[in-house]
This record gives sequence, C-alpha cells and structure tokens, in this order.
Amino acid sequence: MHESGYLVINLFEFAKINECIDGYDDERQAYIVDTMKVHKMLDTYLSTTKGTIILEGHYEEAVPEKYVSKCFVLSCPLGELRSRLSQKGFNDEKIEENLAVEITSDCWIGAIETFGSSKVTKIQNMSISDTANLIETYLHIDLVRSNQ
Repeated sequence: MHESGYLVINLFEFAKINECIDGYDDERQAYIVDTMKVHKMLDTYLSTTKGTIILEGHYEEAVPEKYVSKCFVLSCPLGELRSRLSQKGFNDEKIEENLAVEITSDCWIGAIETFGSSKVTKIQNMSISDTANLIETYLHIDLVRSNQ
C-alpha cells in the first residue's frame, strides 16, 4: 500500500508472483511474460479489490481495460534514458532497443490502442515528485467526477 492509501501493483512483480513468466530471452536480456495469463490473473484479482489501484509497468495488453480510468505514459529525453539504462547495467543492444521504443512512441501508441485516447496522458520528463503530484491531481479529479 502506498503512503497515499493507493494500492500500487508492479506488473512484472505481479507476473513473477503469479507464475506468469515463460522463461528468459538471453539475447534481449529480458524475462518473457505471459501477458494473457497476467490479464486473466489481474481480472480475477481486480474484480475483488476496492479503492484506487495504480498499475505500473510496460504490459498494457495485460491490463483489463474495464479497470482503467486513466493511463499515464512517462517519457524522458533520449540522453537521460540512455544514462539511466546504462547505470542499470543494460548492454548497448538493450539500450538501443529501449531508445527505439521511446523514439517511435511505442508505449504511447500501445496505450492508446489498448485503452483509448481519452484515458491516456503522456507525461514528459518530470521529476518523480512532480509526476506523483500530477497523477494525484488526475486521481482527485476522477474521484470528484465519479461522486457527482
């Protein structure tokens, strides 16, 4: 539970805990997540969970659309992204793959295709606290609207 009272679920951690990992791709240096299985597990879990839930991760196709009131896609400058990934120990190929995803807006496009443009907001290069404040504002607005 987050300090603001929201339940935060990291989608990759959820996949690991619920045994939705199909292996490891050595070439891409990434775990293979069974997004269909995650989708089913999330649907079951979210159907019994109350309150505001923040799902964090890159598997928008694994999230049942009916539970999404707002989707935030975070973006940052390529140089900063390169630096972050390098600090995490990613190899050059993995870094270039991630930069290509940022350049082509794959996450942004995937979110819009999955949840619809009215539910997706792109947040460009903000500090963690500013990002949290912006999301908090959106959540508050949604709460006020739902109580009207």
